[in-house]
Amino acid sequence: MADHHKLHVVMFPWLAHGHITPFLELAKRLLSYGFRISFVSTPLNIARIKQQILQSEPTPGIEMVELPMPSVDGLPIGIESTTGLFEIGRTDLIPLLFQALDLCEHPFGALLKLLSPDFVIHDVTLCWIPRVAAKLGIPTINFMSFNAATMSFMIG
Repeated sequence: MADHHKLHVVMFPWLAHGHITPFLELAKRLLSYGFRISFVSTPLNIARIKQQILQSEPTPGIEMVELPMPSVDGLPIGIESTTGLFEIGRTDLIPLLFQALDLCEHPFGALLKLLSPDFVIHDVTLCWIPRVAAKLGIPTINFMSFNAATMSFMIG
């Protein structure tokens, strides 16, 4: 890879730390190969990532990019991940988290225009990302952060 142009990848995992952590590990690996990384999540998730993960294991070169969480009726303010729902004992509100994230489609498109990445790595749950990226001519890669056994139960 030429030194004058690092491949730029935008990464956007689902709003659960069981998805965020594998994405961060992949980001670190790509960084070691000379990629430029923009890691997208909501403001509270990024704050948690910086505090809990990157503070103990600093990773210069991964740019954290905030995408504001839209409000959805019934989803408490300040809930931006499944962790937040578990903390308040309201996992029944996970569908509202999906709904809020679906409202990020247009802001994410604007963010892609601004960042102009070479490609996007996204979570399987964010099914609208390939459509948004395709409109901008940006290829996507679907990264599944779970194992084959889990996948067989989901498909089968």
